[in-house]
Amino acid sequence: AAIGEEAFVPVPVHTQSRALFLIEEKPLSFGRLELGARVESVRHRPEGTAGNDRDYTPLSLSAGLLWDLDAHRHLRLNLTRAQRAPVPEELYADGPHLATGTFELGAVTLGRDFTEETSTNLELSLDQHHGRFSATVNLFYNPIRDYGLLAATDEDGDGQADRVNEEGELEADGELLRVEQTQADARFYGAEAEARYRFLSGPLRLSGRVFADLVRGELDAGPHLPRITPTRYGLGLDGGWRGFQASLTLTEVADQTRVADLESPTEGYRLLSADLSHRWTLGELQPEVYVQGRNLLDEEARRHTSFLKDRAPLPGVTVLGGLRLRFF
Repeated sequence: AAIGEEAFVPVPVHTQSRALFLIEEKPLSFGRLELGARVESVRHRPEGTAGNDRDYTPLSLSAGLLWDLDAHRHLRLNLTRAQRAPVPEELYADGPHLATGTFELGAVTLGRDFTEETSTNLELSLDQHHGRFSATVNLFYNPIRDYGLLAATDEDGDGQADRVNEEGELEADGELLRVEQTQADARFYGAEAEARYRFLSGPLRLSGRVFADLVRGELDAGPHLPRITPTRYGLGLDGGWRGFQASLTLTEVADQTRVADLESPTEGYRLLSADLSHRWTLGELQPEVYVQGRNLLDEEARRHTSFLKDRAPLPGVTVLGGLRLRFF
């Protein structure tokens, strides 16, 4: 239940969920076989709206195979068939969501049904750990039937996303983007990789790393999916001495021009971040003092995954510090 201006689901919804799962693992001469299964029962009951109850029974199955190519290299293949029931917001939203600057309309609000989302995930991973060098590469392909997404609307067909006021009324300069819950077949695919090299070990530690990731999201019958993260790559240094830890990371975020209908492209940016901390033991406590620096190059950075990217960029140069207490 929610009250006040943030109550974009206007009535309380009672949700009951039960699940049973099983995980099995069998050692093999060349590695390991892993199997899993999960069945769930999910029921949503909105108050005071007879006939709008929804019941779901998602079923998920998984299988994984790990090959020990040698003592330092491993190949992993995972295949998963997973189903997901919708959350109440996807079904019953009907109002302004001020945190994202949108006016959300759920599937039931629009008189639509919402079936379980069914995803088939295929992932191939190779890792190597030997001496000073380690690396990991992951490839994935993920077709999804009845993928649930929030899509902008264009009721008057002018090629511009609808803007509305807090009552949901169309206004050319409305503060809120009108979005509605839909389902369509889609697919995701991509890759991620990271490599590390340890220059120094012992009391004084120093290692370097490079990393990259790429993801594509597309509708089977049409354009790209909205709010898909752009390609990223970068490098970093990690070091330490006794209780001190430090890191420096430079991340390059590419332009995102693979956009959905009614969505604008986003320029890339470069982020430099730094962390410094010191931890020690004090009786039964582990105090840690830290300083963090973010966007140290003071870039104008806008996250393509955000509904608010055109209005709210990431903060500029930011430095913050703090004290953490860890209890044994």
